[in-house]
Amino acid sequence: MTDDVTERLAAVERALTDDETALADLSGPAEVESRLDALETRLDAFEERLADVEGDIAAVRGHVGAAERVDRETEQIAQRALATTRELEARLDDETPAPRDRPIPVEKGKTQETQSLVDLLRERW
Repeated sequence: MTDDVTERLAAVERALTDDETALADLSGPAEVESRLDALETRLDAFEERLADVEGDIAAVRGHVGAAERVDRETEQIAQRALATTRELEARLDDETPAPRDRPIPVEKGKTQETQSLVDLLRERW
């Protein structure tokens, strides 16, 4: 009976080890596979974190782009207001007041906001 069990165990060992590897040597590959699984898990976690960081960077870039756009628009409005103010100062220095019933001409490219500012300044002067 012991021979029968021994033969069966030998058959199982051959099936597991392809007849070349001793059963005692299987602990090394099992450990390697275990470490590989752990590394794959860590890699998945790092990839997820990297995706989160990339998403955060994209959001920050979007906010920066919006802020730069608002900054450009604000600068354009300020430049138009400054040009209008200089134009009004020049008219006051010339002492040639513009008639109140005629709108002050607005330079090409100026918006309704600028015209409204000119009208407001005219009312106050």
